[in-house]
Amino acid sequence: MLYEAEYEDDNIEVFHADSDSEAQQEAWNYENTHGTLFNIYELNEEYNCIRTIL
Repeated sequence: MLYEAEYEDDNIEVFHADSDSEAQQEAWNYENTHGTLFNIYELNEEYNCIRTIL
C-alpha cells in the first residue's frame, strides 16, 4: 500500500508499507528529519488520498 506522511516542517514523505501499523512506524522514523508527524494518509495509484490513518 502507498502512504503519505505530513510533518511539522511542511514536508511530506511518500512510501510503501504492508500495513497501517508498518506505515506508522515508517512515518515516525522520518520525525528526526522533519519534526513532528502531523498526518498519515493512504493513497491510491494516482496519489489521491483515500483514507486518513493518523
